[in-house]
Amino acid sequence: MKSDVELRIDEVRRALLEAVLSNEPLTIVKAPPGSGKTRLTLDAAALLLDEKARVAIVAQTNSQADDICRRFVEDFGANVVRFHSGTGLRPSGLPDGVQLVSKSAWLPTGPIVAVGTSAKWGLTGIPAARFDWLLVDEAWQLSYADFMLMQKVAPRFVMVGDPGQILPVVSIDASRWEVADTPPHRPAPQILIEQHEQTQPRVLELPATWRLPPDSALVVNEFYDFKFESAVGPGERSFSIGQREGKSEYDPVIEMLESGSMVGVTLPTPEGGPPLEEDREVAVAAAELVRRILSSDVTLRIDGEDRALEAADIGMVATHRVMNTRMREALPPPVASEIMVDTTERWQGLQRPIMIAIHPVSGVTDPGVFDLETQRLCVMASRHQIGLIIVTRDHLPRTLHELTPSATQHPGRPDASGDGREKHEQFWGDLERAGRVVAL
Repeated sequence: MKSDVELRIDEVRRALLEAVLSNEPLTIVKAPPGSGKTRLTLDAAALLLDEKARVAIVAQTNSQADDICRRFVEDFGANVVRFHSGTGLRPSGLPDGVQLVSKSAWLPTGPIVAVGTSAKWGLTGIPAARFDWLLVDEAWQLSYADFMLMQKVAPRFVMVGDPGQILPVVSIDASRWEVADTPPHRPAPQILIEQHEQTQPRVLELPATWRLPPDSALVVNEFYDFKFESAVGPGERSFSIGQREGKSEYDPVIEMLESGSMVGVTLPTPEGGPPLEEDREVAVAAAELVRRILSSDVTLRIDGEDRALEAADIGMVATHRVMNTRMREALPPPVASEIMVDTTERWQGLQRPIMIAIHPVSGVTDPGVFDLETQRLCVMASRHQIGLIIVTRDHLPRTLHELTPSATQHPGRPDASGDGREKHEQFWGDLERAGRVVAL
């Protein structure tokens, strides 16, 4: 028997498929992290293929496009076209049933599902054989400018994405467009929702995450303008410590993961302030946490099944590359190659059972827009399936509380720094109020 939250997920799925069958011109789905966004996109594509439609699917990276192709063939047993650039490395490792096509004139006629990146579809213009539908996966990573380039691909659109992800990367100065009615560098779904009088989209909201444990879902939900919860049931996820040798100052931190999914760790702030960007002591502390976890005979329970924790089950993240480099250097050599250590941008769409993160404000006492950006903290806080440990210098709560952000935003635009300070303070305050911050 399905739970209440599973029934509500099914309602959203049915609403999307009904909108597709009704040929509604634009449907947007807001989804929390780990909520099955790609699966929802594939369900819509399979239904449309059954209806003899021509379907274009937009992914944001080549690896995402390849993954969509694999999943579509494996889940639905149907053929799919991988629409690729034709230059550089050709897609490889794809299953039978995936046809590689690099030019629009070579696309098959008749009902098909074709998958390509936003860059590929944007440069295509009008394909030789136009599509009936354009489905966008990870839609909040797509800028409105890129969306405008592909509007002639199809007359109807479905956009599924996570509003908490990092804003689309723009390589030029876009400040001149900040006060425009349709800023081209902003996420396409955001602009289309704000301009609803013209576009009249149907906006749906997935009500649950399959990734985050219940207590993490409550905290992460504060970053969003719609409500969701965890679909993880009681006893489906856990972190259990077995035998270990000796004692370590990191043991109280690790032990907290047996009773909850989030833990904050503070290191004393030097008298002259924290080292800027490259904080070797914090990097070593993060690496020592990994070392102690791996030596603690940990058993993970994921979706009701128990297994021993492995090095590849742990991920590490910091906002600056130099800090990721220092953490990687501090890891024990045998496991350094097995643990992904990277920036928040690279972690989007990925997950691990255990994550160790360096708080974005740990290395600064006068944080700016980059440090306070809500989306980076949101991504950092939502990659784990079982446990998250956030390491920072102990000046963090004081710095956030005393900070008066500069109003650098353009007239009429949201106060990104002020909102970021508020969300950061609320996030860390949730951990403190729950008694889940350990001082080393």
